[in-house]
Amino acid sequence: MSFITVDQEKCNQCGICVAECPMGIIRMDSKEDYPSPTPDFKDVCLECGHCVTVCPTVALSLDWLNPEDCLPIKHELAVTPEQAEQFLRGRRSIRVFKDKMVPRTILEKLLEIACSAPSAKNQQPWHWIVVQEPAEVRRLAGMVIDWMRTVIQNNPEAAETMGFTRAVAGWDEGYDRICWGASHVIVAHADKNWGFGAEDCTLAPIQFT
Repeated sequence: MSFITVDQEKCNQCGICVAECPMGIIRMDSKEDYPSPTPDFKDVCLECGHCVTVCPTVALSLDWLNPEDCLPIKHELAVTPEQAEQFLRGRRSIRVFKDKMVPRTILEKLLEIACSAPSAKNQQPWHWIVVQEPAEVRRLAGMVIDWMRTVIQNNPEAAETMGFTRAVAGWDEGYDRICWGASHVIVAHADKNWGFGAEDCTLAPIQFT
């Protein structure tokens, strides 16, 4: 199996795929050649798919990824540097939520966007737990409070430093400092045997927060 398929009628032999490959397992021995895999391609490939996505003539495919599988980039929607700065600097932590349910279609769209996040070796290991009932969200927040009470009892100094005492006191007064009264909670998790699970599951929710 070649692993790489190149449409020679489309390929302009620009070498971008070769330059982009982080593992250096795509080669062109001369400008007259077409891209081809190195002998260790199967064992070394990270499956990042960048070689397919960066090809300007959509000439390159992998045995598991075709150009039509990649979302098109709409260059007319590209943000300016000023817009990007405004977007990044304008980020705020939300601590007040409306007493309103989010439609399931929107939740599904958020997860779809989150799945485009980067992940180690492009494994996309995340699984999602979507808590849709506000009562269940509050029950989960209460479990966190119960854990904080245990920390306060066993290590009061650390609990005070981390603000647990104030959070528990607020809860007892009817104020939720855990989920802040949100109607829904989305949790990302991965197999415990995947060494990059914590990093990957941190990156994915950032896509829609």
